[in-house]
Amino acid sequence: MDEKNTLKIYNAVNYIYSNFDKKLSVEQISEYCGFSKFYFNRMFRTVTGESVYSFIKRLKYEKAAAFIKRNSDISITEIASMIGYSSSNFSTEFRKIFGVSPYEFKNSSFINLSDSYERIGKKIKDYKVDENSFRDIDKNFCYKKINSMKLYYKKHILNYGYSGEAWDIFCKEAENNNMVNKDTVFVGISYDDILISDENKCIYDTCITVKDSGYENILDIEEGNYACYYFYDSIDRFEKVYRDINSVWIPFGKYDIDFEKFIIEIYRSYIEPETGKIKCEICVPLK
Repeated sequence: MDEKNTLKIYNAVNYIYSNFDKKLSVEQISEYCGFSKFYFNRMFRTVTGESVYSFIKRLKYEKAAAFIKRNSDISITEIASMIGYSSSNFSTEFRKIFGVSPYEFKNSSFINLSDSYERIGKKIKDYKVDENSFRDIDKNFCYKKINSMKLYYKKHILNYGYSGEAWDIFCKEAENNNMVNKDTVFVGISYDDILISDENKCIYDTCITVKDSGYENILDIEEGNYACYYFYDSIDRFEKVYRDINSVWIPFGKYDIDFEKFIIEIYRSYIEPETGKIKCEICVPLK
């Protein structure tokens, strides 16, 4: 598939993520992309490995599962309504997907999930948190306003553990196209909750800041308030820190997270050849 059509499918993915709480149809999304329903369905499966319907359904329920674990004061009925389902239909489908009811998922610290989501149960088992572990994470956060950014991006469907390979390819292409200078900022955008989502189907954008919008694949990040974790360590440590933020700091902190936006990573440099370390801020959007 040519790059232009691939980009249109990625625009469709962006559209689905931005509107996951609405009722979405294949006709609506294909029209948004300017394709016939049949051709769009075929291209979407080629790029993502899933049908449009399966992709939307999986996303809605993974988002719902994340809401359930993070928001103990919101009822299952409210969460079902947030993603466009009645409570009864939501509970039935939730059990089919995860192997447990949403109520069991909400109230149990460890649950036996269906095989495809069994790893989530193992991660949720580690949700036990003590005051010291939370403080160890929280002390590395600062609160700041991040200015708006215009980003040239490439979208990837991957396991977050392999995002380094995506970065290597992206950076080489950007350098070969003379897009990198001393003022360039490298930005990663994570669209999924690594504790909940299918780990091999996570959406991740590799990005660099640009001054003009002469490219087709451009994202605009609005100015906003963020809680930013300062990371300076080996890349091997990055996944653990990222997991700790998602499993301890976000669910157990008393912060007004803006879940309609996405966590962004801001890199100021490449990996230091002398130390093997990287400087990065992991920025969680706040309301």
